[in-house]
Amino acid sequence: MKSERLLMIKVINLIVLILLTFSSKAENTNNNFYVGSSLHYNVNDRDHNLTDSQSVSLRAGYLFTLNLGIESGYGSYGRNLNGNNVYAYQFRGIYLYHLDSDFTLYTGIGGYIYDTEINPTAVIGVKKQLDKKISTQFSYEYFYKGYGDDDIYSLSMGINFYF
Repeated sequence: MKSERLLMIKVINLIVLILLTFSSKAENTNNNFYVGSSLHYNVNDRDHNLTDSQSVSLRAGYLFTLNLGIESGYGSYGRNLNGNNVYAYQFRGIYLYHLDSDFTLYTGIGGYIYDTEINPTAVIGVKKQLDKKISTQFSYEYFYKGYGDDDIYSLSMGINFYF
């Protein structure tokens, strides 16, 4: 377990260093930092290991360029059959594709830690810029082996505040 955790930390450090290299060459963007929260609806719980389908998460991110960033989050993804909360800490790189000045498609890959295990996660979604400081987002998230051997698929809707 410790070796997996150390490997994940090394991979995360490598990703951060690569993204920092990109950011040093990138154009300057305003409002690089953001924080946000999301409400989730867990879908496709095939083994019915989760008793709650609604969940919440908090996140913080940094945009190195208009198209590349990193995001870290912590979320509750319902309760398992024993009544315990299923919490996950996430870290992922994100890529944004701007459709126009208001709408942005985004995708991200990374990892999450649940119950001392590190597993992959992915997200795809769309953001709607309300003004320079606020955006809303709708996304579909995937957590490999989110609880036991059961993957978690989650639809989410959230809000981000930029500064």
